[in-house]
Amino acid sequence: MNRREANMVLDMVKDGCRDVPYFMIDRALGLTGDLMTYQKTLEHLIWMASLKGAKQYAWERAKKLDSDPSGMWAGIANDLTKAMNEKSGEDRQKSN
Repeated sequence: MNRREANMVLDMVKDGCRDVPYFMIDRALGLTGDLMTYQKTLEHLIWMASLKGAKQYAWERAKKLDSDPSGMWAGIANDLTKAMNEKSGEDRQKSN
């Protein structure tokens, strides 16, 4: 997938399109590479969960990764929840 195609896929997600297959979003974000680490994947999921159009995908993806039989992603759904709760608290403090 080239940069133009990746940007098209990400724009579709940002616009709220729910018909984009997971593998296309993962490929657009680079989540399928061997060098992708747990922390980098978590950072991507946090970013995606912050986008209105991609929030649901991010949560579903975190749950799917969490249940991966390899155990490589164990706990990522909880870590995403914690990060988003912290981010939500920071956002509330900024608005006060």
